[in-house]
Amino acid sequence: MPSIVSVVALLSQRSASEAQTKLQERVADIEVARRDEELVSRGVADVTVRLAYAGMREKFHLLNSGKATAYDVDPKADPVGKPGAPFPKLLTPLPLPQLVPDQTFSIEAESIWGMRSPYDVTVSWRDERGSQEVQMRVSQERH
Repeated sequence: MPSIVSVVALLSQRSASEAQTKLQERVADIEVARRDEELVSRGVADVTVRLAYAGMREKFHLLNSGKATAYDVDPKADPVGKPGAPFPKLLTPLPLPQLVPDQTFSIEAESIWGMRSPYDVTVSWRDERGSQEVQMRVSQERH
């Protein structure tokens, strides 16, 4: 007849083995999820906007910090509290055909002197995931 010590040791070993199996399954799930996320992120463009000005001209700087090319990049800007205002008047034909990863493209705009309010900007584009759109509020940086 097995001793109590042997039974306790056997139960303890079985419990440790089950915990180790669960841990290995969880690590495997995390690795699969990470690989899936990496595959998805390869097809993602991430377009953001910064704003600078000099005199009557403003510059909207578009940056693609994603890992994929953004196509048909189309920014729209409205002064905060003045949707549909005639300014800023963008001086670059839009949409931009493409914005490659880590590329910055500057769009000049005419503005009304003294109009230094922030802008609500909507940028739309296509990437490997399909049509994308982001909205952000940008303020002017003096350069």
